[in-house]
Amino acid sequence: MPLKDEPTLERLEGIFREQILPLLQEYFFEDWQRIQWVLNDQRKAPENSFLIQLSQDLIALFGDTVTVGQ
Repeated sequence: MPLKDEPTLERLEGIFREQILPLLQEYFFEDWQRIQWVLNDQRKAPENSFLIQLSQDLIALFGDTVTVGQ
């Protein structure tokens, strides 16, 4: 469904999520830094960025009994 038929922010978000981002992932071989450059995310405040890098908690992922190299 094109944006022309349903001109809402929710539809625009869906187009980005379902069509544009997958194309960028394929084109840039999932190099997220380059995708951020294309979207100009490096110059935006975090709350206005398209892509958000989540922090990873290794203890939450693997538990505290596993030693993970630093």
